[in-house]
Amino acid sequence: MVSDMECIFCKIVKSEIQSFKIYEDEKIIGVLDIMPAAKGQVLIIPKEHYENFYEVPDDVILKMFSLAKVIGKILIESFGAKGFHVVVNNGQIAGQTQPHICVFVVPRYGNEQVVVGWQKNQANPNELEEIKEKFIKEMSLGKVKQEKKKETEKKETEELLKIIYMADVVKRRQK
Repeated sequence: MVSDMECIFCKIVKSEIQSFKIYEDEKIIGVLDIMPAAKGQVLIIPKEHYENFYEVPDDVILKMFSLAKVIGKILIESFGAKGFHVVVNNGQIAGQTQPHICVFVVPRYGNEQVVVGWQKNQANPNELEEIKEKFIKEMSLGKVKQEKKKETEKKETEELLKIIYMADVVKRRQK
């Protein structure tokens, strides 16, 4: 594992190495890729060091994909791209070359050597049913955990408000 001190994307975020920044806010930056598949390719990088996509907080993911949408529109309307890919490589086996997650926005003009695809295989309906059930079970467990957490937070907030109210009542009576 590479530390964020050695991570090239962390160095870009900290302006320790040259980059061609096109966007920056408190959570993310957008930079032109110095090794693009096509003119105008952009990397959208979270400022915090996250190695895996699933570690990135939802608000940061939302910002990353919102920016990808804007960049894609600009690539089509202002650069003449005919389309674009929005790509996240998560894990070395999926093509991730840096230990810092990023979103690639890859314009398509029609003449670049970009291959995004896979061999299609006919799925077994029984296997699909098993996979579906497993997803539903896992997502339901996650949803239940989130609902319990929200319920606990709501109860804690209500208790805190009661304590504040009672303290205020006592304070008024003392006056």
